[in-house]
Amino acid sequence: MRKIANLSRRQKIAALSATVLLCLGGVPVVAAATGADSIEGAYENNALVEGHYEAAAAKGKNTPPPGKPPAPPKTGTGGGPKAPPPNQPYAKPQSTPAGSTTQFCETTAGGGGWSQIQTAGSCAPDKVVTCQWDAGSGKWTCVNAVGWPVQAPASFCQAQPGLWPCGSASTGHANQPIVAVAVTPSAGAPAVAAQPPVDPAVPPVASPPPGVPAPGGSPAASPVPSTAVSPTVSPTVSPSVSPTANPAAKPARPAIRQAVASARAAGMEPWLDVDLSGAYLQGKTAYENAIEQVVAEAALPGVVGVKYAASVGFSGFSTADQARDFLTRTHRVLRTRLPWHRLAVEVVAPELGCGQNTACVRAMRAAYPLVTAAEVTRYLQAVRGVDRIYVASGLFTAEYGKHKITYGGKVVTPSEAQWLGVHARGWGSYGQIASREYSLAQPSGSAARDRKTIAKLIAEQITKPVRQRGIQSITLWGHHLTSGKTGYQLLDAGPLWQALLAQNARRTLSVVVSPGPAGAITDLDQLGQGFQEIFILG
Repeated sequence: MRKIANLSRRQKIAALSATVLLCLGGVPVVAAATGADSIEGAYENNALVEGHYEAAAAKGKNTPPPGKPPAPPKTGTGGGPKAPPPNQPYAKPQSTPAGSTTQFCETTAGGGGWSQIQTAGSCAPDKVVTCQWDAGSGKWTCVNAVGWPVQAPASFCQAQPGLWPCGSASTGHANQPIVAVAVTPSAGAPAVAAQPPVDPAVPPVASPPPGVPAPGGSPAASPVPSTAVSPTVSPTVSPSVSPTANPAAKPARPAIRQAVASARAAGMEPWLDVDLSGAYLQGKTAYENAIEQVVAEAALPGVVGVKYAASVGFSGFSTADQARDFLTRTHRVLRTRLPWHRLAVEVVAPELGCGQNTACVRAMRAAYPLVTAAEVTRYLQAVRGVDRIYVASGLFTAEYGKHKITYGGKVVTPSEAQWLGVHARGWGSYGQIASREYSLAQPSGSAARDRKTIAKLIAEQITKPVRQRGIQSITLWGHHLTSGKTGYQLLDAGPLWQALLAQNARRTLSVVVSPGPAGAITDLDQLGQGFQEIFILG
């Protein structure tokens, strides 16, 4: 002990540490005192998992450690990693958690051979096959570049039977309905069920609500009576797609090309505003054509994002599972094809505007069963990680007016109730919450609103959501758009435009427009003064 007393402080610590290690029989103790030690521990755990793979491969088995996807057998014989030849499974990757993905490149026509993609950009985009491990089913599931299920090459199925999509069940043709893919997009997301057959000869019947597109871009009568501050609107138009034998040959339409260029010249950031659900419901060919059209137009210089779904589940779909499958498939395809673009979806949940008025909630759930708050939550789980989630706002005012809206024992407006409900359900964990506002546009031919009414609307639909609820983006429908025989506008609506400019919220506000046949956008230069982003219907 006297010798220890004569040592320096650092020497004492080293001596005591050695003593502790000797007492533990030479077992190294990993301290979690520093981040570096924790990281080293993580690497050690990873090495244990890798060791499991090596041992399993040596025994000729495909048994993974708990929760890990099995890796296909190795190829090559030393000398560093080698690119596998066609029809050979890829080399063993590092250990990956359940839900991980890997990509292959089709090396022969029809997907008869796959090679693992080793470097980004080494495979043509239309040849990429994405496979994802589904821990629930214990197998890999694979889709092609447009999200259609595909079967693995015979060599994969022979090398690891039961672990790859094999057989005719995973193939499809233009007249088959889109079937569910056994993929869990993220932890906790609901499983997607297969859908009943869809007769491609019978187009789906859509009954859009206010703010929901009608097939072919023709607004349908709204089930909600319109008022002066809640127009029945058609915020987006499904792409007009004619099925062709070569969907990859889609060029950007001249009107969209011109509209995007004009928006950029006005200092605005253009988005494409489409709804792919109609093409999805028509079958594989229409869906693939629509995807290729979007990809081609998103590649135009300056396009920053794509909003690809409008008021999901309100119309068109016959079941909630069908709507979720559309979202899961489309989000995965566009995220793969457009990795540098922002993606957005729009949802509507009428019951949220009811607050805690149970009679109102029951009425909304009965009238709109596929867009209850619970179903919308499941839709958002299907697109977890989407860049922006638009919640339709300013609708159903006539129905809300029949009830006393309360929340937490206090009387609130439908807008306040909606945003309180959005945050209470944690929708912000799936993506950035934004507002798709429908009540500000002025109907053509109607008397201009007075300043007091406009100030109240702006406070309710813009100021409070931004300042009190943290909404960072509000998109206004819309300038020179029509619903039925009624036109709507923002710029020439009396004092409304000046009140919007006075908000000094250009970075927060955006606008929806529909370009003319030649791509012209009415009042574009003036719109650029009040809005940073512009959503171009296509």
